[in-house]
Amino acid sequence: SNSRRRITPPSSQSDPVVIDPIPQPVISQFGSTDLLYQEALPPSQRGDAGLPDADQPAAEIALQWLVEYPENLLALTLEGRTADGTSIGQVQYNFIASSGSNIEIPPALQPYCAFTAVLQCIGVPTGIQQAGDYTFDLTATPIFAATEPAAPVTTDIVKIMPVPPAIAQFQVNGENAQPKYLIPVDQGQAAPVVELAWEVLGGSGTVAELSPSPGTVPLRGAIAIPLSQQPGTSVLSLNVSNSAGESLTRSVTFEVFDPTPTDPVEAAAAAIAAATAQNNESEDVSPTAPGGLGTPSPSLPGQLSPTEIPPQFD
Repeated sequence: SNSRRRITPPSSQSDPVVIDPIPQPVISQFGSTDLLYQEALPPSQRGDAGLPDADQPAAEIALQWLVEYPENLLALTLEGRTADGTSIGQVQYNFIASSGSNIEIPPALQPYCAFTAVLQCIGVPTGIQQAGDYTFDLTATPIFAATEPAAPVTTDIVKIMPVPPAIAQFQVNGENAQPKYLIPVDQGQAAPVVELAWEVLGGSGTVAELSPSPGTVPLRGAIAIPLSQQPGTSVLSLNVSNSAGESLTRSVTFEVFDPTPTDPVEAAAAAIAAATAQNNESEDVSPTAPGGLGTPSPSLPGQLSPTEIPPQFD
């Protein structure tokens, strides 16, 4: 008998196709434009003659970074921290506008960033100008979420050095203070009062103190200080320091004295002389004799009184 042959159909199996995962945006470089900044004087203090860096612009930490595969970047999150890890704020830059799906640089970054093969940003301002130590974290969020969220990239420590303190003005009664003043005060005169005025230049961490009182004062001001009526010496000091421990002091000495002093030896001698004179006046006055029998006097001149006649025999 004729047997039928079974025909095996050709196989439709093909080689496996490998689908590469969508590359995730990667922050390949991140840091500040400088590691050390110098704090600038406040605007109100700039332009003072003779002071270093008086006209310098405000110091502000600026950042720069490179992000690979920016076409898959949804957002960048930037956060700043102080030296102890305390957050000082966070900002998020969205690269997809809410009205569409096109990748574009957000307006806040357009002056500093550009798309090439990578996203390159240089000189992005942070607004931080106060002296201190800081670090920054930058996190890239992809359009298509990865299995594990991206870890932030952290900068090295960025330091803003404080402005060295300076005393621009230190005056007594409207004139530049001298090291020492001699102040005459007559006995019974009201206590003298001096007016002390000062102006200190420095940054946000600069502190001014007047000692022994009233203590902490504004960087610019004036105060009336009464001195003692009694002869003696008073020292007033203006102490200035900043957050880096730099300090300086200006002092002025006030010596109150009596312009007509009394010599203690002369005063004692005068008191003794006055007491002696008073005693002598008392001794010169003789006491009056009391009334009574005294030496009899003749009743008539040239004749004996009966008491003066000697006894006679009858």
